[in-house]
Formats: sequence, structure tokens, C-alpha cells
Amino acid sequence: MKELLSGRLTTYKGIEYYYWKDNDDNIDIYTWDKNKVDKTFTQISDEDETMYEKRVQLSEIGDIYEFNKLFTYKGSDININTTKQGQYFIFTYDSEIATKLGLKGEPIDRPGVMWYHAIIDKDDKDLEYVGEDRRKISL
Repeated sequence: MKELLSGRLTTYKGIEYYYWKDNDDNIDIYTWDKNKVDKTFTQISDEDETMYEKRVQLSEIGDIYEFNKLFTYKGSDININTTKQGQYFIFTYDSEIATKLGLKGEPIDRPGVMWYHAIIDKDDKDLEYVGEDRRKISL
């Protein structure tokens, strides 16, 4: 089952879902966890996974949160995303951390700014989940 490392969450009927807002007063809630859904959800499948979504009224949901899961790699704080191959893409803008971790550097769109990155396995022994930054937001 897929799990996002960052995004937005809300509750619907006491169950937590990821969500995105449409241009009107409706939002789409979604999950990859079949145990959270009933027959009112639409199943969306591709070759890799199955997602379930439902359009609900804004008045039907609970508080809205932005979240970001936090990790360290070899003891250093890093940013992380999931690749399509199920690995992790780790990155930082800090040259000292990049040197310590042996990350590859590339310039980005801003003059003089570099970003450093690598792809690692999800079960890499040097990757440690340290928590989640979750902040309530309003629309």
C-alpha cells in the first residue's frame, strides 16, 4: 500500500484520508488502503497500484493538515521523496551534509545554488524515520 511522505490530510467520518481541493466547495479524499473505503468510493487503478477516491462536501470533513515525514540519513537531516521504482530519492541544499553523505551535486535555477542528491533503497540501514511535522491549515 502506498503512503505519502508529504501532503495534506483530513478526516472524514472519523477516518484519516489524503485530500486535494477542487475549485468549488467539494474536495476529493483518497487513500490506497482498501480497508478505509466502502462502495461509495471510486476505484482508480493503474499498472502499479490501486487508489480509492471520493468527492465530499467541505462541511463533511474535519481539520486540514499539511504534513511532512522527517528522516535522517547517516545521522544528517535530509529531504526525501519516493521514486516510481519504490526507492527513495534523498536530497539537501547543504554542501557540508552532501559532502558527509557523498551526494552528487547539480546547480539549480538560482545562481550559485546547488542541490545534492542520491537514490537509496527504502530499507537502507542508514535511513531513520524521526517523526512527522504536521501543521493545521485553513483553506
